[in-house]
Amino acid sequence: KLVLVTDINNDRFPKGITREQLIEENYLMCNFALQDVGKFIRGLFPRFHQFELEIDDCMKIVPYLIGQDNYTFLPKDMADTYIREEKLRELSLIDFDTPIISSYMVYKDSKKELVEKLIT
Repeated sequence: KLVLVTDINNDRFPKGITREQLIEENYLMCNFALQDVGKFIRGLFPRFHQFELEIDDCMKIVPYLIGQDNYTFLPKDMADTYIREEKLRELSLIDFDTPIISSYMVYKDSKKELVEKLIT
């Protein structure tokens, strides 16, 4: 799942953000390897929208969020680390939802028990 995040001290939109409000803010674009996710995010913004920053790796974008009033979508499991550390906060989405990111794992039958232990 994707979540919209910003710096913990950015107190704008405490009750959530609409799509129209988001496109007026400083959104930093992380080019996700998953084409559908990038397509979804670009579809939120007007055609030919110029993002403040475009970066190819979500891990590299976090320093541009901390201490600044910028916004971006991150995978929930990645964002949760920074949210727990009280560096970022998640914003509720009011009039739109993010796509679900499906993950798959390929493994040998002989490793089934080990894999089940790892993911449960």
